[in-house]
Order: sequence, then structure tokens, then C-alpha cells
Amino acid sequence: MDFYTVDVLADAKEHLQNDILAMNLSTKLPHISKRRGGDGKLEHAMNDLLSMFTFLNENTALHRLPKYVADPPDNMHSLRRPMRR
Repeated sequence: MDFYTVDVLADAKEHLQNDILAMNLSTKLPHISKRRGGDGKLEHAMNDLLSMFTFLNENTALHRLPKYVADPPDNMHSLRRPMRR
């Protein structure tokens, strides 16, 4: 959440939600608001994304997601590895 903006997370959430709905799963995706207003928008967007991934995992449908790529990869956050002593 420290790296991505609210707009980027909202776009990712909308894209993921549309991809899940296109799967036509037998279990219905719980209601997730398209856009949220007010305070904590970043946290809400992140929680919504995690809820959707949890839903897919519980329905063993993660493998049915399309492959996502970043364009350009310069915008991808890199993981920091702890230094070993």
C-alpha cells in the first residue's frame, strides 16, 4: 500500500473483478463495491483485492485467472531482501 496509488489499486480491483465474473463460477462472488469514497480508500481497495483472491482460493479457481503482466516493468515494486550478516 505504500507503493501503489488509490487509482492504480482501484483499476486493478475493477479488472480482477471483471475477470472473476467472466469465469462464470458456480459460487457467486460476494458483493464488492466498484468505487469507494471517503477516508481509507487505499485500505478498502487493498482489502477488496485480498477478498477476491481469498474467494478464488476457496473455490479452487486461482489457476483460471489470466496471466497478468506489467507495462512497463519499471513500475513494478521490487522486494527488498534483508541483508545477511
